[in-house]
Amino acid sequence: WIRLPLVSRPPSETELLEAAIAEGVSFDPGSQFRPDGSPWPLCARVSFSLSDPSTFDEGARRLARAWSHVVQKAA
Repeated sequence: WIRLPLVSRPPSETELLEAAIAEGVSFDPGSQFRPDGSPWPLCARVSFSLSDPSTFDEGARRLARAWSHVVQKAA
């Protein structure tokens, strides 16, 4: 699980997921795992059990780029 940073204008889970997919990575939005479906706090469940460990750093960089993109867009 990743708890995403607090920002003044947080992106929606959908915006972040779309940006992540554009970067070639994906995650499960945290709201899918909450009984009430609430998106707050903004969290992402990342699954890497089928990934080669040598790809973890690049995956994290791609997710970080997606986050930066949606946060800058919202500002």
